[in-house]
Amino acid sequence: LNAICQGLKKTDNFLLASHVNPEGDAVASVLALDSLLRRLGKKTMIVCEDAFPERLACLPNKRWNQAKDIPASRKFDALVVADCPTLERIGVVQKLLSSETKIFNIDHHISNKLFGHYNYIQASASACGEVIYDMFKHFKMKINKDEATALYVSISTDTGSFKYSNTTVRTHLMAADLIKTGIDIGRINEELYATYSLNKIQLYSRL
Repeated sequence: LNAICQGLKKTDNFLLASHVNPEGDAVASVLALDSLLRRLGKKTMIVCEDAFPERLACLPNKRWNQAKDIPASRKFDALVVADCPTLERIGVVQKLLSSETKIFNIDHHISNKLFGHYNYIQASASACGEVIYDMFKHFKMKINKDEATALYVSISTDTGSFKYSNTTVRTHLMAADLIKTGIDIGRINEELYATYSLNKIQLYSRL
């Protein structure tokens, strides 16, 4: 943890990405990392192959960019990849990398291929958001409401709303700490688990 955090402090211009077809943990982890790095005074840009998922409307999307809109000539000092076991899983975002790009690999999958120059993998964590939570604590940063919302969404979605067997005591303690910031968990859970498109309802009806 200390090694990757020190490495981040020594770098200035970051590209942030996660896997194609990103779900809650991937999107929320990238958003939380983006905020953490900007609070450290870094330049950042989030780029993903896919558009921002509509079902994650409880999270802000204004800093989200699609790879098709970013010229391949755009240069970055480093890539931070969250919730991604292999570099290939970031898809066409790879076009923005060069041989000099430093790679920071942050994940919780036991299958992670350790493809980064810096690798911080916590296989015991329920979600990548748990790993990033530890990074905030390492930097002694007070987590704000937007960051707490992202981390809560990360942990909630990857634990199936705290139902899956990967949920631990530590998971609940982290969630409690995030709730203390004043996040609106009622709205978050309504949008994540109780909001459906008409097409989806009609599909369920047919099933």
